[in-house]
Amino acid sequence: MEETLLRDHNEFFAYKDFFELLEKYKQRSVAWRAHFEPRDLVQDDYAPTYTYEQLVPLTRDCQEDELVRKQLLDVLQNRRSDTFGEGRSKWKLSDLSKLLAFAAGTRPTDVFVPEASDPIHFRTYPSGGAMYSVLLFLITKGIEGLPDGLYRYGAEANALYRFGDPVSQVEIEQLFPVTQFRLSAQADSLTESPVFIFFVSNYRYLFQKYGFASYPLSLLEAGHICQNIQLMSTALGKSSRPVAGLFADRIEKLLGIRNRKYLHCVYSVILW
Repeated sequence: MEETLLRDHNEFFAYKDFFELLEKYKQRSVAWRAHFEPRDLVQDDYAPTYTYEQLVPLTRDCQEDELVRKQLLDVLQNRRSDTFGEGRSKWKLSDLSKLLAFAAGTRPTDVFVPEASDPIHFRTYPSGGAMYSVLLFLITKGIEGLPDGLYRYGAEANALYRFGDPVSQVEIEQLFPVTQFRLSAQADSLTESPVFIFFVSNYRYLFQKYGFASYPLSLLEAGHICQNIQLMSTALGKSSRPVAGLFADRIEKLLGIRNRKYLHCVYSVILW
């Protein structure tokens, strides 16, 4: 048992394998057109990939809100990864609605691309080839005006699609090493958070266009969205913390995507 664990540990931290993967993902000048040139492909299939129980329309209206008076420099300077349990506040559906719409929603202008059958609805964050391959799945608890449960955010419709029942605190504990193994004194505060957002990369179209470069591109996209979420959280007076230490297999099972080969959980952020 110990020998197996040690071997698995050494393989996970093997520099040789790591550098080989880096070379595979890295675009090089030699034979770039033969191996790295992206294909003419756009992502124009935005329909939800599963059935859902409830559609919750969101709004981005904040004209009379304190949010419009926030200064960008103040928000940038005050953005931080908060300590779990500090600065806990009450969440409303209107708070989550604004956060998602401005951090991960569509921009008001459309762009027509010859390869696409419909206009491209650009979003508020960068994405390789405007493929928008990163999907947002949520666990919500105790948000005023929103039933607890599992959701997926649909940027095109600016809506939440509810597809699962409420998730218990015990189930949430099993999704992160920090809570399962009690690696932090704030572990209990983490599981009590009202919003968990999981970034799930859909490689179905991205890989067809970019090949092995699709993996780093998806990580970059998830990072762009997460930064937007943290900035919006700061502007709303909420707290947030990105969490890369997660059990992707358990999260994918909970979300019902474990056996869908194109979908992989790569990142998360927790809000309170």
